[in-house]
Amino acid sequence: MTIDKFAYAPKADASAQFDGIDGKDSMKQTVLVDLASSTTNADYHKAQTALRGKSDANVAAQLGDLKIYNTATDMSETIGSAEEFRRRSQGVFSKVDRDHDGVLSSTELSSASTRKSFSPKDQQVIESMARNIGAISMLSDDEIGPVASGVSMSDLDQFAGLDERAKTYEKDSPIENWFGHSNMFRHVDANGDGYLTRNEIDARLNNKAISKPEAAALERMRSSYDSLMAQSNDEWGTENSGVTRRDIDTLVRERQTTRLDVETMQRALTATREVHARQAVHER
Repeated sequence: MTIDKFAYAPKADASAQFDGIDGKDSMKQTVLVDLASSTTNADYHKAQTALRGKSDANVAAQLGDLKIYNTATDMSETIGSAEEFRRRSQGVFSKVDRDHDGVLSSTELSSASTRKSFSPKDQQVIESMARNIGAISMLSDDEIGPVASGVSMSDLDQFAGLDERAKTYEKDSPIENWFGHSNMFRHVDANGDGYLTRNEIDARLNNKAISKPEAAALERMRSSYDSLMAQSNDEWGTENSGVTRRDIDTLVRERQTTRLDVETMQRALTATREVHARQAVHER
């Protein structure tokens, strides 16, 4: 028998469970974190005793005979990413869309959230969509008029990649903070031609008098130079002359859209965790 389900409890929640276990053994730490969040407490304590003092190799062998299972096999797990939210939401779409109009309405989502035929994870995303229907329905521009009628497959498609967009959003913040709303561009554009070249960026970075915020912006600009240069189609032919003011302005506008999308993602994932917490209480 093998372990086929891992839970995803925060490490801090399980840190008190590692009595007598060497913190250097990362595999044991990971296994016990996973087991600590399982609702099968007897299995956790059995594993804790079995792993005490064992090497990583022995841990692997020991776990070959242990299976963590629950009456609902995914009860011990939460939705771990925007991509998983999208995939699972689209997986239940046709079952929730009772009138088959391609849109999940508030009524359909509310009705589905009380149906017992869905798995715990399915219930998490269904209730999350019901709570956040307004914001999720605005993720894609696929409706006529300003009023959204519900969640579409296109809206859910926008969840794919939101985790990575959130990371890029954070990395690009120094550029917006320093260049986005100021006239600092001209300090880097040494020849005044409207393009920031790699050489100009490097030369400015070598200036010991620049501030830390400017240095952070220039470092990010240098590391994302090609993608930043292509933000705005403001050159004849290939975008290769350098970063323009318009490129930065486009980045700032796209960051505003990304911020709203990421906030929607965060609220949706928070809702799934809240539903999961309620499910765990009911299970106990």
